[in-house]
Amino acid sequence: MNRRANRRRERRAGASPGALLLLMVLTLAASSPADVIRLKNGNQMEGVIRSETAAEYQVDMGFGTVGIRKDQVAGVARATGDERAQWEATRRTAFILHEKYVPAGQRDLLAALQGLETQREGALKAQRGLADLQQTLAREAQALEQLRELEVEVAGRLVAPAKPTSAELAQYNRVVVEVNGLRNRAAALQQKLPERQAAIDQGRQESVRYTSALLLFADRVQQRKAQGAGADDPRGAADFFAAVEARLKTYQGELQRVQLSYQTNAQHMVVKARLNDQVEGLFMVDTGATLMTISAELAGRLQLPAGPADTTVTLADGSRCQARRAVLRSVAIDGARVANVAAVILPTRPGEGLDGLLGMNFLKEFSVQLDTVARVMVLYRFAPR
Repeated sequence: MNRRANRRRERRAGASPGALLLLMVLTLAASSPADVIRLKNGNQMEGVIRSETAAEYQVDMGFGTVGIRKDQVAGVARATGDERAQWEATRRTAFILHEKYVPAGQRDLLAALQGLETQREGALKAQRGLADLQQTLAREAQALEQLRELEVEVAGRLVAPAKPTSAELAQYNRVVVEVNGLRNRAAALQQKLPERQAAIDQGRQESVRYTSALLLFADRVQQRKAQGAGADDPRGAADFFAAVEARLKTYQGELQRVQLSYQTNAQHMVVKARLNDQVEGLFMVDTGATLMTISAELAGRLQLPAGPADTTVTLADGSRCQARRAVLRSVAIDGARVANVAAVILPTRPGEGLDGLLGMNFLKEFSVQLDTVARVMVLYRFAPR
C-alpha cells in the first residue's frame, strides 16, 4: 500500500511542465467568465477571443480589441458561450460611458459629457495659475499704495524759499527728482495692474464657463431622464444614467454654492458686502458696470491712500467724471469672497444709503442664478480642493 502511494506521489512530482501549466490555466479559467490567455512572461489577460490566425489572437478586452502574438502565449482557457455573455454584460456596465457600450439614444449626452470634461481640464489649469497671478497683483498693488503714500510725504517738502540759497535750491531740486522718480515708478506699476487683472479675469472666465456648462448639463440629464429616455433599452439606459450621475456628483462636489438674500431699492438689488475684511457697506448690483465702484467716504473708512484722479468714468446718466483707481484686497458677501478686486473711487455715492456699485468684475467670477420671488441670488464657483 505504501509502495502504491509512493508511486502516485512520484507520478505527480514527475508531471510535465506543460501539464502543470494547463492545469493552472484551467484553474484560472474556472474562476473567470472570460477567455484567459496566459503569457510566457507570467502575466495573464482576460477577454473574449473574437478571431485568430496562425500568428495571433484578436482579443476583445471590453473597451477595445488588441492583438496578441501566439509565440508569446503559454496557454489559453476558453470560456463557454454563457460565460462570455456574462462577461460582456459585466464589461458593458463597467464601461457604459465608452462609445462601444453607450445606448444609441444617449450618444449626444456622452459627447456633451466628454466636452464638459475637456472644459474641466481647462478650468483646472486656469485655477492653478490664478493663485500665482493674484499674489503678484496683491504685491504690486501694495507697492503702488506705498509709493503713493511716499510721494505725498515727499511732495509735502516741496516748499520753494522766496530767495533760496544755492544749498536750498540744490535740496529743492533733489526733492523734485525724488518726487518725479516716485511718480514714474508708480505710473509703471499702475500700467501693470490692468494687465495682471486681465490675466486673472481670463482665468476666472474659464472657470465660470465650465461652471455654467456643468449646471446646464446636469439640468439636461435630469430632463432626459424625466422624458423616459431609453425605453427600448431600459437596463442600458439605467446603467448609463447611473454612471453619468456618479460623475456629475463628483464634479458638482467641486463647486462652491453661496445663497444670498438681497433687498430691493427702486427695483434694484442691494447687497451688503465686507471690504478688505474690515468695513461693511451697501452696494447696488449693477451688471452694466464693468468695475466695482466705492464712494470717497467709504475709501476714507478703508484708509485707502489718497492720490490724484487717474481715470475717467462714465456714469449711469451718461455724464463723465474723474476718478481714482484702487485694488481692494477682498470683497466678501456672506461666503462669496473674491480677492484683488479692481475698483474705482467716485467722489459721490450712487444713491441714498449706498456705498457703491457691485460690478461685473466681482460677479463674473460666479455663475449666477436668481429667484426674484424669494429674493435670493445663488452664486456658484468652481473651487476644487
